Amino acid sequence: MRDAASTSPGSTPRTSCTPTSTKTKTNSHSATTAMAPCVSAAAPATTAVAGPIGFVGLIVPHACRFAFGPDHRVLIPAVVLAGGAFLVLCDTLARTIIAPQQLPVGAITAMIGAPVFLYQLHRLRK
Repeated sequence: MRDAASTSPGSTPRTSCTPTSTKTKTNSHSATTAMAPCVSAAAPATTAVAGPIGFVGLIVPHACRFAFGPDHRVLIPAVVLAGGAFLVLCDTLARTIIAPQQLPVGAITAMIGAPVFLYQLHRLRK
């Protein structure tokens, strides 16, 4: 019988407490640190290309996670339905606020989404 410190045949003992990927043997902390600037640049770039309506894709999932919790079985359908409903609501407001003229839908999404984003950012800092 083996003691708790031994390893199974064919496996290598862990020499540090640094989390590593078992398949690629890469340090996951350094990979996360390297990817953070890329992801941080990709989110605003996506919004810049897609326009302010793309902002919905950043806000609605976080709002749904706050409302429904982290369970993806509930979260994914909720995000799909809430994102579509949010855009329909914004489009309706954009068409009726100063009828017969129309506001850009992006202006409505920004007016609603920016305060929600700031609230979520403030809540995250606590």
